Amino acid sequence: MFVALYTSTVSPTMGTTQGLTAFVAATLGGLGSIPGAVIGGFLLGVGEAFAVSWFGDGVHDIITFTVLILVLLIRPGGILGRTPAIPAEPLTGTFLGRGRPIRLPVWAVVAAIVAGGVLMPLFGDRYLLTVGAQVAVYALIAVAFTVTTGQAGVIALGQAGPIAVGAYTSALLTMSLGWSFWAALPIGGLVAAVVASVLSAPLWRVKGHYISIATLGLGIVTVALIRVAEPITGGVYGLYGIPAPTIGSLSLNTPLASYLISVVLLLVTLLVVTRLRRSHLGRVISATGSDETAVLASGVRGRDYKALAFAVSAFFAGIGGVLLAYQYTYIDPDVFSLNMSLLVLTIVVLGGVNAPFGAVLGSIVLIGAMEVLRIAPEARVILYGLAVILVVRFRPGGLWVRSA
Repeated sequence: MFVALYTSTVSPTMGTTQGLTAFVAATLGGLGSIPGAVIGGFLLGVGEAFAVSWFGDGVHDIITFTVLILVLLIRPGGILGRTPAIPAEPLTGTFLGRGRPIRLPVWAVVAAIVAGGVLMPLFGDRYLLTVGAQVAVYALIAVAFTVTTGQAGVIALGQAGPIAVGAYTSALLTMSLGWSFWAALPIGGLVAAVVASVLSAPLWRVKGHYISIATLGLGIVTVALIRVAEPITGGVYGLYGIPAPTIGSLSLNTPLASYLISVVLLLVTLLVVTRLRRSHLGRVISATGSDETAVLASGVRGRDYKALAFAVSAFFAGIGGVLLAYQYTYIDPDVFSLNMSLLVLTIVVLGGVNAPFGAVLGSIVLIGAMEVLRIAPEARVILYGLAVILVVRFRPGGLWVRSA
């Protein structure tokens, strides 16, 4: 109510920023402590007011979520709260049921590749191919995200950060330095992985749900840094006129080309992730996610493997960001909002946090099927939330998981 009185406007989405800021204030003061929430709100408000007056409104998110990360690292319980006595807290096990991913027979895999790689290009119109490209890009990001969520057991909430880094890196390389799309594509993923690894390095000693909160702050801070780096990134105005890929003199600026490139890279991502899961490294990451204490007792530094899993997911998130920049031909910081991170997480939860092929199914449902409701956006949002609630209630392991 006070926010509405202060801004003189009311909208369904106006409380997102204020709600997140209030959550940071409560974390600073100590979750569960009313006096702590008051103190945290006062300190955060004063700090934000001085920072904005000195450096401008663009530093608001940087100040807010840097404070969040520092509190979680230094004193997770907050000023007046207590750090939980247990070393770790359950994440996926709290609301996602146990189960095993459904294994596809070879003929089903071949049929899916033929349907997506042959029938769609032959019979799909421009609109269907454009939607299909979006489905493939989000599926690519979500498939790699299962390495972090399903194997390493970390519910990260800041995937929009690596996606933005990959998108901006490739756009700047192609627009400012004249690089080709094909050269900028892997560099975008590599820079996203390096940036995510460097920024998240201190976070892996945080336990339980605090790591999810910390990655949320990390993603928002990353995008906020892009916003304030106006001489390089264009700031709030973004970058436009991002060139399409080319092969020789042939420009690949059609929906068909975009779809085929996205699908091929999705197949490569599926191959890499499935091979990783079956490798010795993948089994160590899975063991770390299942019981980090037991892994540590075996002489393995579990948090190093969690960091590696996060870097792998960030690399492919950066690749997805490159594809999004190419498809949109224009990017700005608002594209990479918290909603993008939540969408990726929801796709993974819908398909199954430990099921790479389930992430593809989740993307088809949440990106592809929801396009049918574009003419009625209100109904689209309602059904979007309803679908997630129904899956968590009746298929807690995800659509691509059979009961254990």
